Amino acid sequence: MTRVIALFVSILLFACGKKTETATSSYDLKLVFENQVKGNPLAIGDGYTNDFGEQYTVTAFKYYVSNIELTTLSGQTEKISDTYFLVDQAEKTSMICAFQTKQQQYKAVSFLLGVDSTRNVSGVQTGALDPAKGMFWTWNSGYIMAKLEATSRIAATAGNRITYHIGGFKTGENAARRITLNFGTLGNLNISTAGTAAILVTTELNKWFSGQHNLKITDQFEVMSPGGIAMKYADNYERMFTVTAIRN
Repeated sequence: MTRVIALFVSILLFACGKKTETATSSYDLKLVFENQVKGNPLAIGDGYTNDFGEQYTVTAFKYYVSNIELTTLSGQTEKISDTYFLVDQAEKTSMICAFQTKQQQYKAVSFLLGVDSTRNVSGVQTGALDPAKGMFWTWNSGYIMAKLEATSRIAATAGNRITYHIGGFKTGENAARRITLNFGTLGNLNISTAGTAAILVTTELNKWFSGQHNLKITDQFEVMSPGGIAMKYADNYERMFTVTAIRN
């Protein structure tokens, strides 16, 4: 935990600027992600072992974060950002989602892991939703909510590749997930006028394989379309997030 807090502080020092005050008295807040495997920082090109003893080496890991909301101490939910963020393990700066909110106390954060149905059918878009980011199915006219690519010796595929592109937004195959994280014993988030407020969220990558469903690599080398198996992976990755630190 000491290492996580130290990393949290270093990321904030890297990302934080001066406070930004607006006519509506909004202040800076950052949602900082750290992807991990069994408590160790995830690194592209490093090898890992899932809960079934299967070894794999990560080559890409990305997911969308959008529709961010905070819950006040009274239980009121406030939507604070319409921005779409693409968290990409290969780009350090993408791990920080920066936005603004009013000076208030909050006890929970929630966000949509993925892209909502409206944006899925809105045609070619820019920014994080630009198809050039490699997160859009042109053949299926929909976004990939989360992507995990790796290699594994046990994969009977070209180059031993395993490919999990999880998407789908229609009824019965919606892979977007609303993630709600309570701060609990970490205490409340107090938005600071100094612009230093931040929430550290860690992810456990192995939850992709054993969050709710047991999904062994040997049983599924690739998923690249909406449907029942994609929904199971979505059920799993819904459980990979934990708030590990709050900075006021």
